[in-house]
This record gives sequence, C-alpha cells and structure tokens, in this order.
Amino acid sequence: MTVGRGTISGAVRTYSGQMDGLGLYSRPLRHDEVLRSYRGKQSGLYRTMWGCELPVRVMPLGDSITAGTNGSRTKYFGTYRTSLYDTLTSTGYNVDFVGSAYSRHTDDQDRDHEGWPGYSSYQLRNIVRDSLAMNTADIVLVHAGTNKLSSALAGMTELLKSVDLYSKNVPVIVARIINQQTYNPDVTQYNVDLAAMVNSRIASGDKLFLVDQEPVLNYATDMYDNLHPSVAGAPKMSTPWYNELVTLLPRCRASNPIIVSPATQNLTAGQPWNLLPDVLGHPSGTFSLSGKPSGMTIHPQTGEIRWPSPVAGTYHVTLNVNNGTGSDSLQFTLAVGAP
Repeated sequence: MTVGRGTISGAVRTYSGQMDGLGLYSRPLRHDEVLRSYRGKQSGLYRTMWGCELPVRVMPLGDSITAGTNGSRTKYFGTYRTSLYDTLTSTGYNVDFVGSAYSRHTDDQDRDHEGWPGYSSYQLRNIVRDSLAMNTADIVLVHAGTNKLSSALAGMTELLKSVDLYSKNVPVIVARIINQQTYNPDVTQYNVDLAAMVNSRIASGDKLFLVDQEPVLNYATDMYDNLHPSVAGAPKMSTPWYNELVTLLPRCRASNPIIVSPATQNLTAGQPWNLLPDVLGHPSGTFSLSGKPSGMTIHPQTGEIRWPSPVAGTYHVTLNVNNGTGSDSLQFTLAVGAP
C-alpha cells in the first residue's frame, strides 16, 4: 500500500504536507462521519486518543437554568440535561456528565452538573477552574448570562479566559442563551455580542463552538416563569447541544437507527436531486429503497439517494435502514414540480 502518492489522470501526484492521522475503512464514509473525524481532531476528542470504553466527560456549566431548581431548592423547573443525556446515550454516544452539584431531578439518569442558581457569568468565572480541577471534563457546555445581564458579556469573556488558564485543550460549547417569557431585547443584544466575541476567539484558535438557544422555545407555552423553562419545554434546549456534540463525539455504543430527515422533499423536474439522509444511531447501517421511481438509486452503505432526472408528479418512496441492532423506515413524499 502506498500512502501519499497516486496516479491521477496519468500523472504521478505526491502529497505535500503534514498528515495528522490515517484510517482504513471497509466502506465509503458518510459526510457526517468525515466531519466528525475532522472536528474531533480539532476539539481534542479524536477517538483514537482514548478507547471507546472511556466515556466523554461532559460538564454542564451555568445557573439555575442548568440546575433545574432555584437556590433554596423549593422550586423545580426544567433542565436540558435530562433529555440531552438520554438522547446521547440512546443514539450510541458514551458520555458521563460531571460536576460538583447533584441534581434534585430524580428522573435524571446522570445527575452531576455545575449549575448554580443565581450565579452570574462572573461568579461562574470564579469557580470554573476549581470545578475543572475537581471534576476533569473533556468538554464543557456553558449557558450563562441570565443573571446580571448588563455585565454578562464581560463575565463570559473572563470565564473563557479562566478555562484557558486551566487548560487550552478543553473545548467549550457556548450557548446564546434563552430569552424571557416577557421578551427582553437586551437578551437578544447580549446574544449578538456574545456570538461576535466567541467567533473572534474561534478565529484566533480557541477551541470554542457556538450554539443558539434563543429561538428553540415557545415563550408563551414553554416557560415555568419569566426566566426558566418548564419541565415540558426544557427538552427543546437539548437539541442545539445535541446537534453540536454529535459532530465532535465518537459513536461507540450500538443503538437502533432513527431516520430524522424531513419526510417531505420538494424537487424540480429535470434537475438532479441528491439526498444524504440524517440517521441517528450506531452504526449507520445498510440502506435500501421501496417504491422508488425509474432512475432513482441508493448507495447501500452511505444511504445517499440520487435521482438524475426527476419527472413531474408526486411519489411516495420508503427509505429502509438496518444496522444489526434494529431498523427504521421513513416514507418520503417527493413533490416534483415543473421547472
């Protein structure tokens, strides 16, 4: 086997650069798997750095919205942690939530966290280095700024500096925070400023990632009070965290596949259409189609669907996936309009 040299269009080409890693696979990789490998290397969570038998240690850091209770523990509202942990572990990810606080939500499968009711971003800055020293984390999730909003941006800047002082190798996912039941434009402005600060630090080489929590809640129906999500609403907050984490984490545990692509697809007659379906679970599995129109094909290992020349009309095509642990099916409605 020759690595770094090949014949392309009759000419011998050689690779010039530094190779960070080499992997051999028995099948073509899906684009999400390639992205996960690349981003895992960026974040330091590259799977070959430690075995799959070791969980990724995740620290949820924040205030009462992370804790799911008030400071006196007399009120219980929602927290994203419950749904996030359950979704990660049920779709093949091996994680361990860490922190010095212990959840009072008895339905939490993993009750450790660093959510401190009433804490501002400055107060979290003051404790984060000790928190990481006591409970080593591979990655930190931060949702902070609700308390003392006027100084929250400066506090978040200092908080991220404190994480760097502990270790520049710990990646941090920073959230644009949820708004309030009574809309507060200052929260939106904070989120805009926070994103600008985080993106600037990313550009300078910091291991930071950004998610947006502000639009995920229905503030008329998903809130416990003006500041906190309800038990029913809080699981929506797990989605942005999950979507970012799965681009970084190794998938280790076998789990049933779940197809999550939109069931309705709009196409244009005569224009090539490709779809790489979004599938949770591990491994991705083997794919097939039922009821496919003439000319449509599917790659059995990546699941990529191709239709070079769609014909006008409405079609119902069923995508099937089986990964040995379980199976799933989704019927797509393909609406092919005139060009």
